[in-house]
Amino acid sequence: MTKILLIGKSARLHCIAETLNRSPQPKKLYTLFPGNNPVMRDLSDILEIGHPEDIRHAMEFAQRVQPDFAIIGPEEPLAQGIVDALLTLDIPCIGPSYKLARIESSKAFCRKLLEKYRIFLLECNARFGDPEIMNALPLLDTDFIAVCDALLRGTLHLLPITFRREAVVCKYVVPKGYPLNPLKNMPITFRDMPAPDEHRKLYYGGVDARPDGLYLTGSRTLACVGIDKTLAGAERIAEDVAQRVSGIVYHRRDIGTENLVNKRITHLRTLLLNA
Repeated sequence: MTKILLIGKSARLHCIAETLNRSPQPKKLYTLFPGNNPVMRDLSDILEIGHPEDIRHAMEFAQRVQPDFAIIGPEEPLAQGIVDALLTLDIPCIGPSYKLARIESSKAFCRKLLEKYRIFLLECNARFGDPEIMNALPLLDTDFIAVCDALLRGTLHLLPITFRREAVVCKYVVPKGYPLNPLKNMPITFRDMPAPDEHRKLYYGGVDARPDGLYLTGSRTLACVGIDKTLAGAERIAEDVAQRVSGIVYHRRDIGTENLVNKRITHLRTLLLNA
Protein backbone atom coordinates (compact mmCIF):
# COMPACT_ATOMS: atom_id res chain seq x y z
CA MET A 1 0.00 0.00 0.00
CA THR A 2 1.48 3.33 -1.11
CA LYS A 3 0.46 6.31 1.00
CA ILE A 4 0.72 9.66 -0.82
CA LEU A 5 0.43 13.17 0.62
CA LEU A 6 -0.95 15.78 -1.82
CA ILE A 7 -0.54 19.48 -1.07
CA GLY A 8 -2.14 22.06 -3.35
CA LYS A 9 -4.90 24.54 -4.02
CA SER A 10 -5.86 24.35 -7.70
CA ALA A 11 -7.30 22.10 -10.39
CA ARG A 12 -3.76 20.80 -10.91
CA LEU A 13 -4.15 18.69 -7.74
CA HIS A 14 -7.43 17.21 -9.01
CA CYS A 15 -5.64 16.16 -12.20
CA ILE A 16 -2.74 14.65 -10.21
CA ALA A 17 -5.11 12.78 -7.88
CA GLU A 18 -7.16 11.43 -10.80
CA THR A 19 -4.01 10.15 -12.50
CA LEU A 20 -2.71 8.54 -9.29
CA ASN A 21 -6.07 6.80 -8.86
CA ARG A 22 -5.75 5.29 -12.34
CA SER A 23 -2.75 3.31 -11.07
CA PRO A 24 -3.44 -0.39 -10.47
CA GLN A 25 -1.27 -0.25 -7.35
CA PRO A 26 -2.99 -0.15 -3.93
CA LYS A 27 -2.79 3.41 -2.64
CA LYS A 28 -4.17 5.92 -0.17
CA LEU A 29 -4.31 9.65 -0.89
CA TYR A 30 -4.11 12.23 1.89
CA THR A 31 -4.83 15.76 0.69
CA LEU A 32 -4.23 19.21 2.18
CA PHE A 33 -6.43 21.67 0.27
CA PRO A 34 -7.99 25.06 1.09
CA GLY A 35 -11.73 24.66 0.96
CA ASN A 36 -14.23 21.85 0.72
CA ASN A 37 -13.46 20.72 -2.83
CA PRO A 38 -16.04 17.96 -3.43
CA VAL A 39 -14.06 16.06 -6.06
CA MET A 40 -10.85 16.12 -4.00
CA ARG A 41 -12.89 14.80 -1.09
CA ASP A 42 -14.15 11.92 -3.24
CA LEU A 43 -10.68 11.12 -4.60
CA SER A 44 -8.91 11.31 -1.23
CA ASP A 45 -8.97 8.94 1.70
CA ILE A 46 -8.61 11.99 3.93
CA LEU A 47 -9.20 15.63 2.88
CA GLU A 48 -7.67 18.04 5.37
CA ILE A 49 -8.82 21.62 4.85
CA GLY A 50 -5.88 23.99 5.14
CA HIS A 51 -3.64 26.31 3.17
CA PRO A 52 -0.57 24.79 1.50
CA GLU A 53 1.49 27.80 2.63
CA ASP A 54 0.87 26.83 6.27
CA ILE A 55 4.02 24.74 6.71
CA ARG A 56 3.30 23.94 10.35
CA HIS A 57 -0.16 22.56 9.48
CA ALA A 58 1.31 20.56 6.58
CA MET A 59 3.93 18.99 8.85
CA GLU A 60 1.35 18.15 11.51
CA PHE A 61 -0.87 16.50 8.90
CA ALA A 62 2.11 14.61 7.45
CA GLN A 63 3.11 13.31 10.88
CA ARG A 64 -0.47 12.14 11.40
CA VAL A 65 -0.82 10.20 8.11
CA GLN A 66 2.84 9.08 7.66
CA PRO A 67 2.95 9.09 3.83
CA ASP A 68 5.53 7.27 1.74
CA PHE A 69 6.05 10.46 -0.29
CA ALA A 70 4.48 13.84 -0.97
CA ILE A 71 3.60 15.77 -4.13
CA ILE A 72 3.69 19.55 -3.78
CA GLY A 73 1.71 21.54 -6.34
CA PRO A 74 2.00 25.32 -5.82
CA GLU A 75 5.06 27.54 -6.03
CA GLU A 76 4.47 29.39 -2.74
CA PRO A 77 5.05 26.53 -0.25
CA LEU A 78 8.04 25.36 -2.29
CA ALA A 79 9.52 28.86 -2.09
CA GLN A 80 8.96 28.75 1.68
CA GLY A 81 10.87 25.47 2.05
CA ILE A 82 8.09 22.93 2.56
CA VAL A 83 10.18 20.18 0.96
CA ASP A 84 13.06 20.85 3.36
CA ALA A 85 10.59 20.72 6.27
CA LEU A 86 9.06 17.41 5.15
CA LEU A 87 12.50 15.90 4.61
CA THR A 88 13.21 16.43 8.32
CA LEU A 89 10.35 13.94 8.84
CA ASP A 90 12.00 11.54 6.32
CA ILE A 91 9.22 12.15 3.79
CA PRO A 92 10.60 12.33 0.22
CA CYS A 93 8.90 14.85 -2.06
CA ILE A 94 8.05 15.37 -5.71
CA GLY A 95 9.09 19.01 -5.74
CA PRO A 96 12.28 21.06 -5.31
CA SER A 97 14.00 22.14 -2.11
CA TYR A 98 14.03 25.78 -1.05
CA LYS A 99 17.32 26.42 -2.89
CA LEU A 100 16.26 24.67 -6.09
CA ALA A 101 12.85 26.34 -6.08
CA ARG A 102 14.58 29.70 -6.50
CA ILE A 103 14.92 29.06 -10.23
CA GLU A 104 11.18 29.84 -10.36
CA SER A 105 10.53 31.88 -7.23
CA SER A 106 13.42 34.33 -7.72
CA LYS A 107 13.65 36.01 -11.10
CA ALA A 108 17.02 37.54 -10.17
CA PHE A 109 18.49 34.14 -9.26
CA CYS A 110 17.10 32.56 -12.42
CA ARG A 111 18.47 35.36 -14.62
CA LYS A 112 21.95 35.11 -13.12
CA LEU A 113 21.98 31.32 -13.51
CA LEU A 114 20.89 31.43 -17.13
CA GLU A 115 23.42 34.15 -17.95
CA LYS A 116 26.23 32.30 -16.18
CA TYR A 117 25.72 29.12 -18.19
CA ARG A 118 24.52 30.84 -21.39
CA ILE A 119 21.19 29.03 -21.34
CA PHE A 120 18.24 30.37 -23.32
CA LEU A 121 14.96 29.18 -21.66
CA LEU A 122 11.53 30.59 -22.41
CA GLU A 123 9.96 29.38 -19.17
CA CYS A 124 11.30 27.90 -15.90
CA ASN A 125 9.00 25.64 -13.89
CA ALA A 126 10.51 23.92 -10.86
CA ARG A 127 7.32 21.90 -10.33
CA PHE A 128 4.36 20.45 -12.17
CA GLY A 129 3.06 23.42 -14.15
CA ASP A 130 -0.51 24.64 -13.98
CA PRO A 131 -2.19 24.30 -16.47
CA GLU A 132 0.62 22.43 -18.25
CA ILE A 133 0.03 19.30 -16.18
CA MET A 134 -3.56 19.12 -17.45
CA ASN A 135 -2.20 18.90 -20.99
CA ALA A 136 0.04 15.95 -20.14
CA LEU A 137 -1.34 13.67 -17.43
CA PRO A 138 -4.67 12.86 -19.16
CA LEU A 139 -2.62 11.26 -21.94
CA LEU A 140 -0.22 9.34 -19.68
CA ASP A 141 -0.40 5.56 -20.21
CA THR A 142 2.39 4.66 -17.79
CA ASP A 143 1.53 4.02 -14.13
CA PHE A 144 1.93 7.46 -12.49
CA ILE A 145 2.87 5.98 -9.12
CA ALA A 146 5.69 4.11 -10.87
CA VAL A 147 6.78 7.42 -12.46
CA CYS A 148 6.83 9.13 -9.05
CA ASP A 149 8.77 6.25 -7.51
CA ALA A 150 11.35 6.44 -10.31
CA LEU A 151 11.65 10.22 -9.83
CA LEU A 152 12.37 9.77 -6.14
CA ARG A 153 14.87 6.95 -6.72
CA GLY A 154 16.65 8.77 -9.54
CA THR A 155 15.87 5.97 -12.00
CA LEU A 156 13.42 7.78 -14.28
CA HIS A 157 15.71 7.16 -17.26
CA LEU A 158 15.13 3.41 -16.84
CA LEU A 159 11.32 3.61 -16.97
CA PRO A 160 9.62 3.53 -20.39
CA ILE A 161 7.04 6.33 -20.35
CA THR A 162 4.30 6.45 -22.97
CA PHE A 163 1.51 8.88 -23.79
CA ARG A 164 -1.51 8.67 -26.07
CA ARG A 165 -0.84 10.61 -29.27
CA GLU A 166 -3.68 13.13 -29.08
CA ALA A 167 -4.13 16.88 -28.79
CA VAL A 168 -5.18 18.53 -25.52
CA VAL A 169 -6.55 22.02 -24.84
CA CYS A 170 -7.14 23.40 -21.34
CA LYS A 171 -9.25 26.50 -20.70
CA TYR A 172 -9.53 27.91 -17.18
CA VAL A 173 -12.80 29.33 -15.90
CA VAL A 174 -11.99 32.03 -13.32
CA PRO A 175 -13.98 34.47 -11.14
CA LYS A 176 -14.77 37.92 -12.51
CA GLY A 177 -11.98 40.28 -11.44
CA TYR A 178 -9.33 37.54 -11.37
CA PRO A 179 -6.45 37.84 -10.65
CA LEU A 180 -6.31 41.31 -9.05
CA ASN A 181 -9.73 41.54 -7.42
CA PRO A 182 -11.56 38.23 -7.85
CA LEU A 183 -15.10 37.68 -6.71
CA LYS A 184 -15.55 35.27 -3.82
CA ASN A 185 -18.48 33.47 -2.22
CA MET A 186 -20.61 33.63 -5.35
CA PRO A 187 -22.43 30.50 -6.62
CA ILE A 188 -21.61 28.58 -9.79
CA THR A 189 -23.73 25.98 -11.54
CA PHE A 190 -23.54 23.77 -14.63
CA ARG A 191 -25.83 23.69 -17.66
CA ASP A 192 -26.35 20.10 -18.87
CA MET A 193 -22.70 19.20 -18.19
CA PRO A 194 -21.87 15.74 -19.62
CA ALA A 195 -20.00 13.35 -17.37
CA PRO A 196 -16.20 13.46 -17.82
CA ASP A 197 -14.80 10.82 -20.17
CA GLU A 198 -11.66 10.18 -22.20
CA HIS A 199 -12.39 13.24 -24.40
CA ARG A 200 -13.57 15.83 -21.88
CA LYS A 201 -12.36 16.60 -18.36
CA LEU A 202 -13.49 19.10 -15.75
CA TYR A 203 -10.92 19.64 -13.00
CA TYR A 204 -12.09 21.41 -9.85
CA GLY A 205 -9.88 24.14 -8.39
CA GLY A 206 -11.05 27.13 -6.36
CA VAL A 207 -14.50 25.87 -5.41
CA ASP A 208 -16.10 25.39 -2.01
CA ALA A 209 -18.95 22.90 -1.60
CA ARG A 210 -21.73 24.13 0.69
CA PRO A 211 -25.13 22.61 1.47
CA ASP A 212 -26.76 24.66 -1.28
CA GLY A 213 -24.12 24.20 -4.00
CA LEU A 214 -20.68 25.27 -5.21
CA TYR A 215 -19.17 28.68 -4.47
CA LEU A 216 -16.17 30.63 -5.76
CA THR A 217 -13.14 30.93 -3.47
CA GLY A 218 -11.38 33.58 -5.57
CA SER A 219 -8.77 31.28 -7.11
CA ARG A 220 -8.92 29.80 -10.60
CA THR A 221 -12.15 27.85 -10.52
CA LEU A 222 -12.37 25.07 -13.09
CA ALA A 223 -9.99 23.67 -15.70
CA CYS A 224 -11.96 22.63 -18.79
CA VAL A 225 -10.05 20.11 -20.88
CA GLY A 226 -10.74 18.82 -24.37
CA ILE A 227 -8.94 15.81 -25.89
CA ASP A 228 -9.13 14.86 -29.55
CA LYS A 229 -7.11 13.63 -32.50
CA THR A 230 -6.74 17.24 -33.71
CA LEU A 231 -6.00 20.49 -31.91
CA ALA A 232 -9.11 22.08 -33.45
CA GLY A 233 -11.26 19.25 -32.14
CA ALA A 234 -9.75 19.47 -28.67
CA GLU A 235 -10.36 23.24 -28.62
CA ARG A 236 -14.01 22.80 -29.54
CA ILE A 237 -14.53 20.28 -26.74
CA ALA A 238 -12.78 22.44 -24.13
CA GLU A 239 -14.81 25.47 -25.22
CA ASP A 240 -18.04 23.48 -24.98
CA VAL A 241 -17.19 22.41 -21.41
CA ALA A 242 -16.29 26.00 -20.40
CA GLN A 243 -19.52 27.44 -21.82
CA ARG A 244 -21.59 25.09 -19.67
CA VAL A 245 -20.36 26.79 -16.48
CA SER A 246 -22.77 29.43 -15.17
CA GLY A 247 -21.90 32.16 -12.70
CA ILE A 248 -20.02 35.45 -12.47
CA VAL A 249 -17.01 33.92 -14.19
CA TYR A 250 -15.15 34.16 -17.48
CA HIS A 251 -12.64 32.28 -19.61
CA ARG A 252 -10.40 33.06 -22.56
CA ARG A 253 -12.12 31.77 -25.67
CA ASP A 254 -9.01 32.15 -27.80
CA ILE A 255 -6.95 29.53 -25.94
CA GLY A 256 -6.14 26.65 -28.28
CA THR A 257 -7.49 28.37 -31.40
CA GLU A 258 -5.50 28.29 -34.62
CA ASN A 259 -5.09 32.07 -34.59
CA LEU A 260 -3.54 32.19 -31.10
CA VAL A 261 -1.35 29.13 -31.72
CA ASN A 262 0.08 30.75 -34.85
CA LYS A 263 0.76 33.98 -32.92
CA ARG A 264 2.63 32.05 -30.24
CA ILE A 265 4.69 30.17 -32.83
CA THR A 266 5.65 33.44 -34.52
CA HIS A 267 6.59 34.95 -31.15
CA LEU A 268 8.80 31.96 -30.25
CA ARG A 269 10.55 32.09 -33.61
CA THR A 270 11.27 35.78 -33.07
CA LEU A 271 12.74 35.09 -29.64
CA LEU A 272 14.94 32.30 -30.99
CA LEU A 273 16.20 34.46 -33.85
CA ASN A 274 17.11 37.24 -31.41
CA ALA A 275 18.73 34.95 -28.84
